[in-house]
Amino acid sequence: MTSDETVTRAREDFVGHVRAGEAALRGENPDVNEANGHTDATDAQVAEWDAQGTTGAVLLPLLADDQPAAVRCAAATYLIDREHAAEAAPVLEALADREDIGLVAEDADMALVQWRRKSAG
Repeated sequence: MTSDETVTRAREDFVGHVRAGEAALRGENPDVNEANGHTDATDAQVAEWDAQGTTGAVLLPLLADDQPAAVRCAAATYLIDREHAAEAAPVLEALADREDIGLVAEDADMALVQWRRKSAG
């Protein structure tokens, strides 16, 4: 497998976990444990990519406007603390201002608040 194929597969896995986690929280019986399991999986993925130095290569393309809001938010949330604040912060700001994406807007706002606190301190 080429390095491009590896990055593409990693990106697809990340998107799959984000979307599955979001789906677990929808409906009449949201499954927080399942959603947390997907968050744990993305945390582990990103830690691995950090060690390999590939986090930006995997996640930066997921900030694009054509990606689902939850995917953009998750990618930006990881990237903002990893030397990609210039790219991630505007995405989170735009998502936080949207009223049509529910909890994703709140997640984006929370990520910005936490990042700004870290940056100020």
